[in-house]
Amino acid sequence: MNTKLKVILVGDGRVGKTSLINQFVKQTFKTDYIMNTSADKYKKEIEIDDITLNLEIWDTIGQEIYASINKIFMKNSNIAILVYDITSQESFLKLDNWFQQIIDINNKNNIIIGMCGNKSDLFEKEKVNKDDAKKFALDKKIPFFETSAKDYQSIFNVFNQLCKEYIKKEKELQKRIINNQLDINDTELIANRNNRKKSLYIHSNKNHNNSSNDNNDSLNNSNGNNNINIKKKKNCC
Repeated sequence: MNTKLKVILVGDGRVGKTSLINQFVKQTFKTDYIMNTSADKYKKEIEIDDITLNLEIWDTIGQEIYASINKIFMKNSNIAILVYDITSQESFLKLDNWFQQIIDINNKNNIIIGMCGNKSDLFEKEKVNKDDAKKFALDKKIPFFETSAKDYQSIFNVFNQLCKEYIKKEKELQKRIINNQLDINDTELIANRNNRKKSLYIHSNKNHNNSSNDNNDSLNNSNGNNNINIKKKKNCC
């Protein structure tokens, strides 16, 4: 059975969140800019290692006046992507606040987080020191990517890697459950899911020794059958 994953993009206004999503979902790029005043949801079905994922991708509002609304849409996210504009130092400096909001709402043990330096095609106007960006990601223990809304492959790589990290984490959790080796973070994670009335089951007919080939996996649109099924109950906002 397929599963839904909630992916949320956060960051200041004008950093290019909507453009990134449109390129990933529709493979389109628009030069005109219209600032969001509401959180929008996009859908894309993908397949990784025979696992079909139905992504619900949420485009949040960058303006601070909508912070309370954004918190509602951040809730129960599986993957979060922090986005800043490489030509805007201010958008980079605000990443720590966005990161903290995600952690406060979701708990770091429950979510996969990545970070994008967007508008890489405007490298001549770059104002954010790349070493500072890499250090931020290293300190937060999250992967760092460079993206351009004009370059589908750069965005594909972000979703590809973060979805793989999610699947890897769920497989490891399932293994610890089977072997009765849960730690305190696991029990907290499971308790949080139960409180949200969610459950997740993974069934695999594949040899787990094949997991070493994960780096060779590709992310493709697919309606194929799964060898590994992730089943979830009602997926809240």
